[in-house]
Amino acid sequence: MVLFLKAYQDELRKQKRIGAIRNSEIAYLPVMIKASNLSILNWDVGDYSIKKPNPFEYLIYLQHNVRLMRWLENNWDTLVYSVQRALKES
Repeated sequence: MVLFLKAYQDELRKQKRIGAIRNSEIAYLPVMIKASNLSILNWDVGDYSIKKPNPFEYLIYLQHNVRLMRWLENNWDTLVYSVQRALKES
């Protein structure tokens, strides 16, 4: 993740119109990552209830997103540190 974020930040610095990710945006990025996973988790449940697809297929998606949410909660400090390190030092 750190390598991806550093490369992304370096490319943004080259863009005159967009520019690099600012400190205020860096501070919110971990929260946005968590919120995006919650959004996808909500979509999984909603889509399943509407379409009634193969339950085993959706179980895989649901398990993945729940595991990711647990990982985010258990490794929150590491995520915040990694994001800040990758984007502020590059």
